[in-house]
Amino acid sequence: MIISDHTMLILTSETAKKIEIDLVFLPPYSPDLNPIEYIWKTVKRHLSPLFIETQEQLRDIIEKYFKKNSESLTFASAWIKKFLKKV
Repeated sequence: MIISDHTMLILTSETAKKIEIDLVFLPPYSPDLNPIEYIWKTVKRHLSPLFIETQEQLRDIIEKYFKKNSESLTFASAWIKKFLKKV
């Protein structure tokens, strides 16, 4: 599945069908429905109370929470519920 906010896609609908990829287009001006925005919001929430001393430490923390949130099923179900309510 590819989720797009109507920015330019290299993949055409025809090609997507051939390789069995579902394309989901978000309504215009709906950053609240973009899954990456949800993940970044969660990452920022974990970062804000921390005192980060190095760029490497920042990178490690972002990677940890990004992976944790993007792989969780609860994230996916929360996004799906939010998407279906708005659309």
